[in-house]
Amino acid sequence: MSQALPLITRHGDRIAIISGLRTPFARQATAFHGIPAVDLGKMVVGEMLARSEIPPEVIEQLVFGQVVQMPEAPNIAREIVLGTGMNVHTDAYSVSRACATSFQAVANVAESLMAGTIRAGIAGGADSSS
Repeated sequence: MSQALPLITRHGDRIAIISGLRTPFARQATAFHGIPAVDLGKMVVGEMLARSEIPPEVIEQLVFGQVVQMPEAPNIAREIVLGTGMNVHTDAYSVSRACATSFQAVANVAESLMAGTIRAGIAGGADSSS
């Protein structure tokens, strides 16, 4: 079995995932009933930033996905940046790729890190069917 190679930037720096967080699992129409996906995203990203030793101002990109985008928040990533007190100049955009949306967000942030266009980013996804 081959061993996975580390992700590195153009300058040879290793890329690492240093934090992660998600909402708890809950049955549909229970704990998170009526909470829009954008609010769930704000809660998780806000809590992750609070727990992290990294100051929010060093986050240069936030890529977030949602399978079915809400008309009230067509760019969930921008709403999360603005709703968590991050720098308003943070590059923020949304992706949608069916069930692989959050994986696409991670891939996009990893590509930006490898290209050297950012030094720190957040990737994620949110949906709420409750």
